[in-house]
Amino acid sequence: MTYEVLEPGHVLIPNYYFFNQEQQLLFYAQDLEPDSRGQSRPAGQYVSTAWIPGNFLINGSILVAANITSDISVVAHHFHVREAVAFNVR
Repeated sequence: MTYEVLEPGHVLIPNYYFFNQEQQLLFYAQDLEPDSRGQSRPAGQYVSTAWIPGNFLINGSILVAANITSDISVVAHHFHVREAVAFNVR
């Protein structure tokens, strides 16, 4: 995911949600990069990557939702795309 921070001062966490073809949540992953964990991001463009281990998913269609949330006691959603990408596992 490539995203741009327009307003500095927010602790942002990219999130990825993986669903099967029945729309059941399989798992989710967060980008908790050690260098920026708990720190606000200055304005600029960022790239977040989710790596899935080989042989982790079973055969079928996978749908990925992408979010950016704040790391605060009450989670704030800054960005959400329900169907960011889809792929088939064989």
